[in-house]
Amino acid sequence: PKQQVLKFNPAKRAAMKPKVEEEKYHLTEIRDTFRIMSVNLANYDDHPRWKMRQRLIAEDINNTCPEIVALQEIREKRITRKNALRDLLRCLASDYTFFWDKAMKYKNFMKITTRVEGQGIISRLHVRKVETLHLGHSQADRNERIVVIAEVDVGDEKPLEFVSAHLTFDQNNSMGQLRMLRERLDRTYESTVGQIVVGDFNILADYLFRDFIAGDYGFRDTAVVLDKVKPTHPSWDPKDRLDRVFYRGRIEPVDISVQDPCSRREEMHSDHLFVSADFRIKPKVQMVEKIEQH
Repeated sequence: PKQQVLKFNPAKRAAMKPKVEEEKYHLTEIRDTFRIMSVNLANYDDHPRWKMRQRLIAEDINNTCPEIVALQEIREKRITRKNALRDLLRCLASDYTFFWDKAMKYKNFMKITTRVEGQGIISRLHVRKVETLHLGHSQADRNERIVVIAEVDVGDEKPLEFVSAHLTFDQNNSMGQLRMLRERLDRTYESTVGQIVVGDFNILADYLFRDFIAGDYGFRDTAVVLDKVKPTHPSWDPKDRLDRVFYRGRIEPVDISVQDPCSRREEMHSDHLFVSADFRIKPKVQMVEKIEQH
């Protein structure tokens, strides 16, 4: 399906219209590192106080200043076109290109789709292209699952592949979805400077990531590498680390952080704590030929 692409201009907030062609963006300041963030919006149908929460979430993003953000649980009502991502964009301080795709469809008693939910990516960096990988569903979890994959320019001749994931809560199907994702990313790995996979993995047991992190080119868990492992769910009393950041390639993590828990459920920005991480590109290994002097 075609991606929805929007250049957000704060001066034209009242006339936000999707554009067919992607606009190009470049950072005005070249930095040694780039920052990514994962944000689960906690869809506005199942979680109250959306008008307040959208401003709080936007404030979290504004204060974190990420170049790229993965967003999960983007809900849209089909009749009114009320879209959580558009609501959020109105509150952000920076211009972003956004891409999103729907995964789940919710129907009324007449079997008419009234709401959809999906995920996406917003970026202040130039995005070359975006695709959606469909992961399907299971008997225990009838929700369709997708990942959104973006090729992003981060200052190298090769692009970064940045992936927003929201996997099944069916633990019996988690490894299968991770295997599908790994197989897809393996196909393009050599053409990238690196790959970062972030989001809500809905996985409780670390062993389920076994195939995803296996081998010389397996993905690495950023929080484990930096020894900064913290739970992310629920946000008022976090016990489970559902939200993670994985990476591989010619990039390395500099830092990772999880936002502080809220004191009460009624004060939550989302039911998930947001995760951000800084990365830098490692220099290429230069092969120097030794010349023996006789």
